[in-house]
Amino acid sequence: MCDNCFNIEISNFDSEAQFLEFDKKLTFKLGNGKSIRANDQGKSHKSVYFDTYKCKESETLWCLSTPDHAWRGFFLPYDRCIDHIDSLKKSDRLKGIIGIAILIIIITLITIKLL
Repeated sequence: MCDNCFNIEISNFDSEAQFLEFDKKLTFKLGNGKSIRANDQGKSHKSVYFDTYKCKESETLWCLSTPDHAWRGFFLPYDRCIDHIDSLKKSDRLKGIIGIAILIIIITLITIKLL
């Protein structure tokens, strides 16, 4: 990371306003042609799609996943992007397992009461 491209990491955009402000900065940096360039559009990891951008000075590869409804998106260096996606997927899987366990408990309790 460097001041030429971005010196912040965003693990999720808290609001549309925050994303729009970030998008203005990214568009400016892309438009001036001196600091950052589009690298590869439409990459994915575990069904999470993102675009990559590369800093011309530090060679840092950045990943941008735009927010969409409940998906809050992110803007992170590539290695952190992959770790972040893996972490989100693990969390989703755990929530699913907990949900199924609760459903089984409820069904068991209802079945016991009906007997």
